[in-house]
Amino acid sequence: MKQRFGYRSGGIGEYTGGDPEEASLAWKALDYEYTELGNEHLLEDVANFLGIAPSSWAIVLGEFKKRHGTTPGIWLTTTKKGARLYKEFGDPYRVPYYKEDIISDLGEDGIFVLDRRGSPKSGKPQGKARKKKRVKVRKKKATMSISSSRR
Repeated sequence: MKQRFGYRSGGIGEYTGGDPEEASLAWKALDYEYTELGNEHLLEDVANFLGIAPSSWAIVLGEFKKRHGTTPGIWLTTTKKGARLYKEFGDPYRVPYYKEDIISDLGEDGIFVLDRRGSPKSGKPQGKARKKKRVKVRKKKATMSISSSRR
């Protein structure tokens, strides 16, 4: 499982018009893209990601919510140059992702991935692991003092 990097400018989109934490949920972003923006390719993309038939948006989204309901999602570009197109939202920065987490791939226009950064339940590494500092512990020599007092 090889970690890759995509690029992003700015923060999370406001799909809910409210709570930014809720706005980052992958299923909410996908539903907004499909229902509000008319990105109908997502029906097939999400169904393929889940390994199910693309029957209807309600069924596919429902299954996605069952499996990934609390997982954030994020749109990324595959190049820093691509992220610069969105510079009005901020400077481009790198975001780690895994190929298995790509839900929709629009080529040069970007990819939508599950955002596993900070998701302890994912079972996947969360960025580079820090090396633990080794602390040398000095062992004290045990000394025994036997005192015998005869009276």
